[in-house]
Amino acid sequence: MRISKTLVPVALAALLAACSNEEEIANYSSNTAILDEGNVEIKLSTGGPNRLTRSLGAIESDNQGLFDVDSMGIFMLATNETKINKEAKPLVWNAEVNPWAVWMDNVDANAVTDAGGTRTEIRWRDGQDRWYPIGNWYSYRFYGYHPTKGAQLISTNKRRTIRWSNLDGMHDIIYGRSKGAIETDEYEKYRYSARYFRQRKVDEITGDVVKNFSDSIPTLQMEHKLMRLQFCIVGLPDSNMVGREFESANNMMVDTIQITHVPTSAELIIADFDDNTQDGKITFDWTNATANDFIDVKDMNFGLLSASDSINTFNTTYNRYEGRRVHNNDTVYVGQSILMPVPDEAATTSGHTSFQVNVMLRNTDGIAFPAEQPMDLQLKNYAAFKSGYTYRVILNIAGPRLVTLRAVLEPWKNAWEDENEQGFESLIFN
Repeated sequence: MRISKTLVPVALAALLAACSNEEEIANYSSNTAILDEGNVEIKLSTGGPNRLTRSLGAIESDNQGLFDVDSMGIFMLATNETKINKEAKPLVWNAEVNPWAVWMDNVDANAVTDAGGTRTEIRWRDGQDRWYPIGNWYSYRFYGYHPTKGAQLISTNKRRTIRWSNLDGMHDIIYGRSKGAIETDEYEKYRYSARYFRQRKVDEITGDVVKNFSDSIPTLQMEHKLMRLQFCIVGLPDSNMVGREFESANNMMVDTIQITHVPTSAELIIADFDDNTQDGKITFDWTNATANDFIDVKDMNFGLLSASDSINTFNTTYNRYEGRRVHNNDTVYVGQSILMPVPDEAATTSGHTSFQVNVMLRNTDGIAFPAEQPMDLQLKNYAAFKSGYTYRVILNIAGPRLVTLRAVLEPWKNAWEDENEQGFESLIFN
C-alpha cells in the first residue's frame, strides 16, 4: 500500500529519530532499509520551446522557455534499481504489484511562471506536498503532457499511453520528460531518488565542492507535438484600374475556411520501459481522415482575435468584420491559429496525400463566392511539415468580376447577291 503523501513527513520523523540513535547501520541484511537523513520534497521545473496566454489554443513561451498552462498530467515512474537495498520488488509499472515503482500516475498539476519570471514551476492542483520515497530502491524519471481534457490513460506493466479522440484544432499537445538515470555514473545512477539530492561531488585534489545536487531540480524538457497553421489574406491588384488597383479587392472578405482530411484521434506514448526511444512518440488515425473530418476555422473565434488572444506578433485587435477583410496588399491574419497533426509515414500508408482547404469568400454586399473546388495544402517543393513549426497559409484574393455580356446579330444576307451562293431557278407561269 502506498504511504499517504500527507502522512509521509510524520513517518519520516519517526524513522529518522530511531535512526539517529545509532551512529551507523552496519547490518546490510536483506531486511535492512538504508535511510538517509531528512526528507526530500518533490519539485519540478520546466524548460523547452513553449509562455501561455490561455489554455485554449497554441501554448506560447518566451525566449527562456517559460510558459503557463492549466492542467498537466505528471508521471513519476521508476526506471532503474539503485542496488542500495537488496530486496526490491519487481520493477513493473503496476501499482498493485509495486506501488513504489509508480510513485505518480497522471497526477494533475499546473505549470506556473514564478513572480520573478525566472522559471516555470510545476504545482500540484490538489495543493498537497509530495515527497520522494525514503527507501531509495529505485531511480525515477518524470514525464508530463498537456492537455488532460479528453485524455484517456492506457496503462500496462511496461508502458503509459495517452489517447485523445476529440482533436479539434483548438488544443495544443505538448510533452516532456526529465533526464534519466545513468547507471555507469557514480552520481547520476541515483537520479532521481531522494539519495540523489543529498550528494556532493568533491574535487579529489582540491577538496572543493564541484556540485551540490540538492539544487538539481528535475526539469521537464517540453516540446510541441503538433504543427500550427495561421491563415492570412492578401489582396491582388487589378492592373486595369490605375490608381485604384485594390478598390475591388478591398470589398472582399473571408466567410469560412474549412480544412478537411484531418485525423480526429491520436495516441502519445508517455513512457516505454523497454525502449525509451519511444517516449514522446505520437501517432494519428489517418485511416479515417476523410473529407468528413474537418476543422472549421469559423468555430475558432474566427475574425475575433483580441489583444489577449494574440499569438507572437499577431497582435492586431480585430472586430468580426475588419478581421477578415482584404486591405490592399497587407497581410491580414484571419482568426486564431489552428493546431494540426503532422503527416507521417502512417499517413502515406493510409493514402493521405494532403490536407485540403475549402474557402468561402463574401463581399461587402453579402454575396457569397465559394471556391470552385478544394485546394491541396502543400509546402513549397513538397517539403515535409514538422511539429513545433508555425506555417502561414496565404490566400491571395482578387476582387470579383461582374459577368456582363454583349450580343451582336449578323444581318440577313441576300443569297442572290452572293456570287458564291446558288439561287432558285425562276418559276415560269406561262
